Amino acid sequence: MKQLAIILSCSLATIGFAQQTQPAAKTAEESKTPDYIRYVEAEKEDEPDLLQTAISRFQKGDTIVDLVSVVHIADAAYFQNLNRFFKQYDAVLYELVGGVYQKDRPEPDANNNPEMSGLKAMQDMMKNLFQLDYQLDSINYEAANFVHADVTWEQYEELNRAKGQSMATIFSRAMNLANEGKIEGIPNDQTGMEQMFSGMMAAFLSGDSTVLKKSIGPFISKSESLIMEIEGEDGTVLVGERNKVVMKKMKQLQSGPEPPSKIAIFYGAAHMPDFEKRLIDLGYQKKGSTWATAWEISEKPRDPNAPPPAAKFFNELVTENPDVMSLIHDFSKALQEAQKLIP
Repeated sequence: MKQLAIILSCSLATIGFAQQTQPAAKTAEESKTPDYIRYVEAEKEDEPDLLQTAISRFQKGDTIVDLVSVVHIADAAYFQNLNRFFKQYDAVLYELVGGVYQKDRPEPDANNNPEMSGLKAMQDMMKNLFQLDYQLDSINYEAANFVHADVTWEQYEELNRAKGQSMATIFSRAMNLANEGKIEGIPNDQTGMEQMFSGMMAAFLSGDSTVLKKSIGPFISKSESLIMEIEGEDGTVLVGERNKVVMKKMKQLQSGPEPPSKIAIFYGAAHMPDFEKRLIDLGYQKKGSTWATAWEISEKPRDPNAPPPAAKFFNELVTENPDVMSLIHDFSKALQEAQKLIP
């Protein structure tokens, strides 16, 4: 049961502005891990719950670098506002394993890149079940100021080989942390675990996107602290090594004939605490943050003609996500490998 919770937590951490921006709830000095994603429960019954991501500004001399955190599936308005927001930058350094964005891009190959293929399948499944939009389908990556700043498939595989890592490494670290009670949101006692698992299953079986979002949103909001714990001192390819690629690309641009004075780093929220540390080490000062609403979760009356929630859920799971059984199999294999790595 704990393993299933760990699978969910690791998967959701890969999923990390706004119709309105709001002041940050707490500063970096007030939190061990800087907040770049949060879940806000409504104070009144007729108000929506919110999943929000942060935009944090850093400045060194005349150069501004904004860390624009993102969740990869979100409301359409969230991505539409991002497209408008990005027009102000000289350069937007964006995340995309595999190379420069292509409109007719090939999907990750399940044979050659099973890990990324599995993550993409998970994101597609959640997009459909949660009735949200997908980042790669909604962001204008062909904008003139967009600059690819990530690894190719070959580089990703080479880095994993060099560090002796795989997805099994991530799971093994997560399971060790869970066993030590160090993963926020995952209880370490059997009773708490059973209650959490029952709640998760009830949400998924409901087939109701609002119930699903309210159940999963708090997990996603913990992604930074989970990833930073998994990173440890030696780091991972998933975050640390890819972040190094971004910083190298930024340095190249700043050393060029027309150095940009206003840069956005557009990456998943789980990457941002590491980016923040790297910028501060380079002499940048944090100037502040604003919050953007990725999910606005409002109660909606159920369609009386809709199929029973559980039937709807399983129908979507099977018919709209043909690779889901393969994905579950891949995660099971990764868990088996992870268990071998646990001392």
